[in-house]
Amino acid sequence: MKVKVKESTMAQRFYQFLRNQRLEGSPEKGDFASSMELENLLPPVPDVDYTGDITSYPLLLLQVTRFKCGGVSIGVDYGFPGGGHTKDLSLDKQRRSLGTEYMAGRLRKEEANDRLEINCNGDGALFLVAETSSDIDDLGDFVMSMELKRLLPPVPGVDYTGDITSNPLLILQVTRFKCGGVSIGMGLDHYVADGMTAMYFIKTWCAMAHGLDINIPPFVDRTILRVRDPPTPTFEHIEFQIPPSLKSPQQTTKSPADLDATTFAMFKISREQLNNLKAKANSGEKEDGGNKVNYSSYEVLTGHIWRCSCKARGLPDDQETKLKIAVDGRSKLRPPLPLGYVGNVIFPATPIALSGDLINNPLTYAMGKVHDALTRMDDEYLRSAIDYLELNPDPTVHSTKSPNISILSWVQLKMYDVDFGWGRPIFMGPAGINGDGNVFVLPSPTNDGSLSVAACFQSDHMKIFQKILYGF
Repeated sequence: MKVKVKESTMAQRFYQFLRNQRLEGSPEKGDFASSMELENLLPPVPDVDYTGDITSYPLLLLQVTRFKCGGVSIGVDYGFPGGGHTKDLSLDKQRRSLGTEYMAGRLRKEEANDRLEINCNGDGALFLVAETSSDIDDLGDFVMSMELKRLLPPVPGVDYTGDITSNPLLILQVTRFKCGGVSIGMGLDHYVADGMTAMYFIKTWCAMAHGLDINIPPFVDRTILRVRDPPTPTFEHIEFQIPPSLKSPQQTTKSPADLDATTFAMFKISREQLNNLKAKANSGEKEDGGNKVNYSSYEVLTGHIWRCSCKARGLPDDQETKLKIAVDGRSKLRPPLPLGYVGNVIFPATPIALSGDLINNPLTYAMGKVHDALTRMDDEYLRSAIDYLELNPDPTVHSTKSPNISILSWVQLKMYDVDFGWGRPIFMGPAGINGDGNVFVLPSPTNDGSLSVAACFQSDHMKIFQKILYGF
């Protein structure tokens, strides 16, 4: 392995971690670690006064409290067919325009209240360039695998109750394949950013690689999301309360380890299948204040997946189940946040229902639950949520384990509008999906109107889920 490491204790320590990870086993096809360069990226911006106000950057409780379960990061993989002119991917001269003095910092805890903040110390993000003797076609349809995970640098497990001051917030890896294909892997700490910020970063990086100016400058002012004085939550906010647990776990001879074993699968929903599902669902439209509700594709598909998960898990009729939906607050708040807002503005919407009601009622029942939860997420509700978190800084973290589920949509991110000079991406999606009950809805790379459902369930449940998903 050929490695280049700049003089940086942090970079050297992290490289050693990477090297140890790479040496644990080998990929099934090719060598994904035949050549790798690692360097400390995004050092301090030369003319920024790091002794002034920029030395620390408090995180909103909205960002912090929902991720106390441990080191959570956004893992993104892009696959490109290759060919064409390779653009300059260097960010060294462009880091100010990206607002990367924050992503180049480190997390630390405020002494006054033990809350997390960004220490803008300029320690840098990490940028890796790797080469492989494999072809990009070896990855097939990019179903999650050990090979796919090697396209994104592994992030050390982080104990947020201990030392967090040396872990990078942003990691990038460019991997060049023997066939000329290229992948870009990105790991971004979820404390710092959400999916919209990740896409803003990638699209801005792409524009800069083409020598274009930034049309939408980064916006990092958090005061527009500050708590009201005094905090006045006006809703119950069940999304931050304890999720339902299994009433009576099924009798089994399996060990706890076997019960925790999960598997991943990707399912394609064609345009025709989606239209058929919508037609069936909307034939029993729900009354909403005297008006007919024409459910969106997301509401229809999410309601269907929620029902299927209850069936696949064999939940009893009287079992409560909680669905987590990630809602981008940028357009919901009033006034709306600037397009270039950098941060995490994801609010959870969490409808709750009995498994029996979801299964035994028409699909419109499940869709109605989803629709009502999403409709409620307006400025008044989100401002109330911010105030609620100020008064309850340590709410319960949502669990996706049975009987609960999380269904996140990346359809609105316009993920395929990116071209670094290698052509239109042939794949873009999460670098890994872990944990029972985690589901992603992804757009088609060819704009054919289809969607992909990327799901993780217990192995036994997955066998049933994949049989009933298309049963409509």
